[in-house]
Amino acid sequence: MNYYNQIKDEIMNSEYLLIGIGEEMNFNFSNKLCDNIELIPFMKYIELMNADKSIYYKMYQNLSKLLNNKNYFIVSICNDGLIDQIKEIDKENVVKPCGGFEKLHCKNNCKNTLIDINQVEIPLINKLSKNQEVNLQDIPRCSVCNQPLVFNQVNQPGYDESEYLEDWNRYTTWLQKTLNKKILVLELGVGLEYPSVIRWPFEKIAYFNQKATFYRIHSKLFQVADELKGRTKTIASNPMDILTF
Repeated sequence: MNYYNQIKDEIMNSEYLLIGIGEEMNFNFSNKLCDNIELIPFMKYIELMNADKSIYYKMYQNLSKLLNNKNYFIVSICNDGLIDQIKEIDKENVVKPCGGFEKLHCKNNCKNTLIDINQVEIPLINKLSKNQEVNLQDIPRCSVCNQPLVFNQVNQPGYDESEYLEDWNRYTTWLQKTLNKKILVLELGVGLEYPSVIRWPFEKIAYFNQKATFYRIHSKLFQVADELKGRTKTIASNPMDILTF
C-alpha cells in the first residue's frame, strides 16, 4: 500500500498539520564508538559530519513536499540537526526541545552561555577528524571553572533549555489556534524516548479535539489507547521507509 499518498490525502483534507518526529528518524549513530562517555558525543559529531546523509535528506525533502501550502508545526526530538538543512521546511515552524550538536556549554552551566560549535576551534574535533590519538585532556574546558564543555543536549549535564524556548512558545501559540479545527496529528517514528514531549501530548491533542485525525507510524510501538481508536490510523512501519521512495 502507498502510505505516502494516503497521508498526502489526509493532509489535503486538514486545516492544520502537527508533526512529531521521533527517534526512528534520527541519524543512526554507531552503537560502540569508544569506552569513554565524555568522548562519545564528540565522536558522534565527527561521525555525523563525515557520514553519507543523502537518505536522510531525501526523507526530509519528501516530507517537505507534504507541507506545501499547509499550516504546520513540527516537534522533533532528533538531535542530528538534519531537518535544518532542508530549506523548504520553515525553521520558524520547527521546535527541537532535546537539543543537538550546534551548541556547547559548560558541564556545570556556570556561565549560562551557549557556544556555537562553528564559531570556535576545538583541537579535539580536529584530532578526531584526522583519526589521531586523543585523551581526556583534549576535551575542551570552560574558561571559568575548567569543567568539560558538553553539547547542549537533554541527556548531557547542565542542559540549557533557553536554546529552544522561543520556538516552544511559538509552538504553543500555534497550537491554541487549532482548537476545534480540522487537524491531522502525525507521529513519525515516535517511541518511548522522551514520551512527554510528543507521544503523550499528541494523544491528548487528538483525544480532546473531536475534529482531529491521528496517525501513528512506528515499526514496533504503533499501538494506541482504546479511547483514540475511532479517529486513529496506525501503520506498523519505519517512517523512513515511507518517506524515502
